[in-house]
Amino acid sequence: MIIKFQIIGVILIIMIIIVREFKKYKRRDSIIVKSIKRINHVYFFISLAFFVFVFFYFEIFLAYFLKAHRLLVPKYLNKWYEILFRYEYLEVIKNNFKQKEMIKEYCIINWYLQMGLVYFFSGITYGLVAVDYMLRLFEGNILYKDKIYTYNGSYDLNRLIDYSWNLNEKKTKKENIKYYDLKLKIANKKLNKWFTGEDTKTVYIEINCDDKEKVENFLKGLNIKKAY
Repeated sequence: MIIKFQIIGVILIIMIIIVREFKKYKRRDSIIVKSIKRINHVYFFISLAFFVFVFFYFEIFLAYFLKAHRLLVPKYLNKWYEILFRYEYLEVIKNNFKQKEMIKEYCIINWYLQMGLVYFFSGITYGLVAVDYMLRLFEGNILYKDKIYTYNGSYDLNRLIDYSWNLNEKKTKKENIKYYDLKLKIANKKLNKWFTGEDTKTVYIEINCDDKEKVENFLKGLNIKKAY
């Protein structure tokens, strides 16, 4: 039963990633500006942590798998991959071992089914989560024609109260990079107000200097008040 839930979970995660990426692809023409590309260190360490879990989970799974493989192939199964996908047939083999009082063989298959496959699908799940964070590693914040997308969520532009600019400078080994911090004040929804106790939320988007005029004209076109 646990295995079935894990398989459903894996399928759901894959579907969520595909749907989200497809929506982003469809909305690519409505992008006004993307923030300066920078690695999100929080996402990096989260994805790294999940990959570490994947490594250890597959190491544990492999130990169970190899024992089952030595027992089952080629005497009971023809191919190694059948050990992964013929779950119901493995249950039949396990019950036959039990009836014949083949305790050692029964334990090997039982441990594989109860533990090995759990680690296998858990590893796949963690791997998908790690890939998801990797996909968003360099994504940054995005201003669309109708929405603001950030690492922490998305916000409808019709909730935008005002905005302001702040010129900043980032020093690197090769040069000093100037950019603008676009400060957006957004009205919180009722649920967010209840959780945070705040009427508004402030979102920052780091904008290249060359994109400032384009963004300014877009926001003026929406009749958004400029704060000073």
